[in-house]
Amino acid sequence: MIESVKVVAVDTSYAGSGGRLLKIKPNGKSSFETPTRPISVPEFKAKEFLGFRGVIEGHLGAEQIDMNADVFARFLKQNGTVKYVRRKITKFADISCCFENFPILDVPQITPDQKTALKLLLEMQLRIPTLNNVSVPLVQTGNEAQFEKIIRDWGKDAEQYGKGVVPQLSMKEDLDAFKKKLVTLSEMADSNEVQVVNLCYANPDSYPHQFVTLWENREAKLVFNCSGVPSGGKPVADGLYESRSIELQRYGIDMFTRKTRTPDPKYVFMLMHQAPPTSIDQIQDFVWPYHPGGAILEKDLWLSLPPKNVECRCKVCKGLTPNDIRDAYSYDVDGKIIGPGMEKASKLHDVISGQVEYSEVRKRISSNEMSDYVEHLSRYREDKLTR
Repeated sequence: MIESVKVVAVDTSYAGSGGRLLKIKPNGKSSFETPTRPISVPEFKAKEFLGFRGVIEGHLGAEQIDMNADVFARFLKQNGTVKYVRRKITKFADISCCFENFPILDVPQITPDQKTALKLLLEMQLRIPTLNNVSVPLVQTGNEAQFEKIIRDWGKDAEQYGKGVVPQLSMKEDLDAFKKKLVTLSEMADSNEVQVVNLCYANPDSYPHQFVTLWENREAKLVFNCSGVPSGGKPVADGLYESRSIELQRYGIDMFTRKTRTPDPKYVFMLMHQAPPTSIDQIQDFVWPYHPGGAILEKDLWLSLPPKNVECRCKVCKGLTPNDIRDAYSYDVDGKIIGPGMEKASKLHDVISGQVEYSEVRKRISSNEMSDYVEHLSRYREDKLTR
């Protein structure tokens, strides 16, 4: 549960490329600053899969819990499905217990009159001791009084268990309803009833008014996390994409979590029964984030660039060349090729090396130099990461 949120610095220019800097103090834990990146289950799984002994440093844990229409229908009827979802959240809460953590319940939008669904979702989370905050699902209502009542009722119950609440808003929501809900949550933040809001991602090019509305409220004492952010970014050149993290920060978004989707059981079955790869060219496809350039590289481009252009000294890369990194994580101890090795290494590299870039971003925001830094990243991508 978060004790306080303080807005330290805000970009007041109309260009708005600087974002903002928050200081967050959780109960019983040391304070930290945003922008940052929450740690999620895929990174922990990657660490375990690779036998990586280094520490994943961070302050926040967030995990998207995929409850599509079929799963949610079963959730409302079957005890077994409720237990299954609770186990998923518990596993995440247990491995992220050293962080301030919260789940992101990705359920179909529900209405205030679906009281059974709301009660089930709340009770399921309250009794997980290692969970710091409970996730309020997307509530479909244009009535801000109804919306406020649900958040306040959940907050009172959560407080009895020493937990906070994390409401969700959709960036695709009707603009008028979005504005009213944002005002309600900002007022609740002033009384310390809400500290974190999760925003369900939409493309800023498709929903510009919603993102500008968020930008207008960037002095709110709320931590904004954006979930469901695609792993790719805006195309810059063949195989090169601009990371979406900078794009989201310019609207006042403090954190983001990658898009996740529960794989189809048929796909999992197919993977389990596939013949093991006999060539390193048959390993699973992957992209490679390159944080000093705010970029994401497709595999072929990353491997083809001069090593000095993409050198990284994070605990995963250790200054190795791309080909050496691929060799290091594509074979097991017996010399057999492992298909998902590089895909796992990419996730771990993303979160560990990303901490260095977020540290630089925080410095730039506090010194009002973020616009220059964004321009520097653009030139860097053009000079070093294009063919």
